[in-house]
Amino acid sequence: MFIAHRGYSHIAPENTITAFQEAIKHGATGIELDVHLTKDNKLVIIHDEALQRTTNGEGLVSEYELTELQQLDAGSWFHPKYKDETLPTLGEVIEALPKDVLINVEIKNIPSFYKGIEKAVVETIERYGRFEQTIVSSFDHSCLYNVKQLNESIKIGVLVNQKMHNIRHYVQGFEPYDVYAIHPHHRLISAKDISEFKEIGLKTFVYTVNDEHEANEWLRSGVDGIISDCIMKKT
Repeated sequence: MFIAHRGYSHIAPENTITAFQEAIKHGATGIELDVHLTKDNKLVIIHDEALQRTTNGEGLVSEYELTELQQLDAGSWFHPKYKDETLPTLGEVIEALPKDVLINVEIKNIPSFYKGIEKAVVETIERYGRFEQTIVSSFDHSCLYNVKQLNESIKIGVLVNQKMHNIRHYVQGFEPYDVYAIHPHHRLISAKDISEFKEIGLKTFVYTVNDEHEANEWLRSGVDGIISDCIMKKT
């Protein structure tokens, strides 16, 4: 399984509907996206907490209401032909993609903290009934615990950017809820780790692997998915 990191961000502006659709068109089986919470408690898809890098706006996402944010140009920074791209909502992305496409929703709750973002994400997933093909991930693991408290049917993926020791003990901290997957940086794990994850029932999705040979080596090692900026073919 190849999951397009922020959509097909090599050929379209990241975290836009076009980037997600291009990813599926070119063979990705899933997409990864990032959610922030607006001033009026709406979910908007953008990677950074600040607007400057990927839009013509300034300031923080949390300082604006959704209607204001959706007036911004979210594509010209990448290429002038994408000047009509806007910041989508999570609901708009779900509506735009086939139901069999995996959507990895990363909750951005660090460094900015968004009170109530878990509730907004859970309510959106519930509204569309999109439980089977959705994973909610975050580096804020308490946020993931809150998601499970709100609806234990939602799958969670624990994002990690440092070597974890005794993963079995760590995931026990989520009890009585289950952890669906671990999402480690690919430089932090080995084939032995993958075997250990499988032993305790965890899926493994590694990020961000942009070399096709390396990606296929990971797949042969037993990972369940590759999160990548590129669209690749399994060999």
